[in-house]
Amino acid sequence: MKIIWTVLFLAIGAAIFSIAALLVPAGARNDKFWLSIGAIAVALILVYLAFAFAPAPRGEQGGNMMRLQMAAGGLLYLLATLGLAGVAITGITFTWLAVLHILALLAWVLIVAAGALGATSLKRSDNTANEE
Repeated sequence: MKIIWTVLFLAIGAAIFSIAALLVPAGARNDKFWLSIGAIAVALILVYLAFAFAPAPRGEQGGNMMRLQMAAGGLLYLLATLGLAGVAITGITFTWLAVLHILALLAWVLIVAAGALGATSLKRSDNTANEE
């Protein structure tokens, strides 16, 4: 199954880079363009890791919650980077665009961290329920 996810995400990454290279003229490929392409690549890697290498469910609910949070966080981060790639076309400065990308990545970290904490709590509650 991991090979299917790998091929799928490599194809998606190649398609996104190719479309961006075709639509953006060579003169407009400045630092903002490469920042956006790099952020989209990172987002695709995070989504790939969430789908291909997500932790196996532990307990009744804990693992499922972690998988859900990783997938949701990765997809939201991908949507944010795609939106910021559109914002890069406007007159926004590179510094502010970089700040927005960092905030989007921080949001991903918070979503996944909340999922990890929630999964740990659910695992503990499953363990205490089984002990009774």
